[in-house]
Amino acid sequence: MRTIKFLATLFLMVVVSTSVSFGQKAKGKAKAKKEVASAVYACSMHPNMTGKKGDKCPTCGMALVEKKAEAKKEVAAATYICPMKCEGSASDKPGDCPKCGMKLVAVTEKKEGHNHK
Repeated sequence: MRTIKFLATLFLMVVVSTSVSFGQKAKGKAKAKKEVASAVYACSMHPNMTGKKGDKCPTCGMALVEKKAEAKKEVAAATYICPMKCEGSASDKPGDCPKCGMKLVAVTEKKEGHNHK
C-alpha cells in the first residue's frame, strides 16, 4: 500500500512539473513574439532616443512617435524634407510640410558619419 501511494505521488509530481515547464516555455514564446511584433518608437527631435508606445523623450519631453522603415527610404530618395523630420514630409519639390507646415529644406549629401576636424 505504501508503494502505491509513493508511486502515485511521484507520478503526480512528474505530471505537475512537466505541465508547469511546458507552460513556462509557451509563455516565453508568446512574449518573444510580442516583442518582435512591437513597433519601435523614437523622438522626432532626437531620433536616437527610442522607447515604447506612450513613452516620452528624456531629453525634451516630447511623446515618442512610431518609427517606420519606409520613411528612411523615402527621405533618402527625396530632394526636400521637413526640418522636424515629420513622417511623410519628403518631396521632390520645395514647399511646406503637410504635417507641421514648416518650409521644406533641401537635402544635402547623405553622410554615413561625421568628423570633427
